[in-house]
Amino acid sequence: MVGYAASFTNVIAVAIANVCAGRATQIRDWRITFRFTSAIALVFALTMAILDSASFQNKSFIVGVLAGISGGLGIPLAYKAFANGPIAYVSPLLSVVQTSVIVLFATFMGESLTVILFLAFVLGIIGVYLAGKPKTSEKFDLLKISGITILAALFFSGFAIGMTQIEEGQSITGLTGARIGVFMVALAMIPVKSASHSPRPQKLWLIFSFLSALTEFVANYSYVLAIANLDLVKVGIIMSTSSIFTTLVAIPILKQKPRLLNWLGVIVATFSLVLVAIS
Repeated sequence: MVGYAASFTNVIAVAIANVCAGRATQIRDWRITFRFTSAIALVFALTMAILDSASFQNKSFIVGVLAGISGGLGIPLAYKAFANGPIAYVSPLLSVVQTSVIVLFATFMGESLTVILFLAFVLGIIGVYLAGKPKTSEKFDLLKISGITILAALFFSGFAIGMTQIEEGQSITGLTGARIGVFMVALAMIPVKSASHSPRPQKLWLIFSFLSALTEFVANYSYVLAIANLDLVKVGIIMSTSSIFTTLVAIPILKQKPRLLNWLGVIVATFSLVLVAIS
């Protein structure tokens, strides 16, 4: 039960973090946003590490740092994709690529992929595609956006797989190392001077950046809990629905409204979750 709850929490947190980060980078330079969000998330992780300092182990910490560096390299790419592309296209593509890599890794490591789980995975991918299918009238540089999104997904997959190597009972240690790895990448990104903004946009940037940092940390922590209490295959399948929730969150924040076809995708993907739950 903990594994399912953590997986669903991860999905929702990822959706909010992605949309808020995309909105923040529309207001201010993505490098500044990246530094701010990674610093805030690191503070959260360090606070938990201090409370759990007795269980610290160097190996899990180093693995976490390496995983965090991989994830950190993907974050600015995701920021760019969500800020410049149609979220109804970027989100499902990011989810499909990342989930596919995780499921392939899980099967390679010997986890069973039953027929019903495979069916759920296929339905989840179809649902994600329909939920995020853009209007044909929208004109974007989809080739460039696709390349950025796929690269971000591969880096995120490196983080997700790396965190599976954290030893049992070392979740906080590994997560702290991961957030330090992300912050190291953020420090390497040199901010550029941006034009002055009015107080209101700056305030909005602060709000969206903080929400992105908070929910990103929640997403990281819930993912660690999920893989510690549930098969990685099932976690990956549930994570494949994150683009549905991202699209829903984008309605009020980015003012993007899904069509009837998108809602059909929500129904299909929800059905796939039922299959996962009963398998």
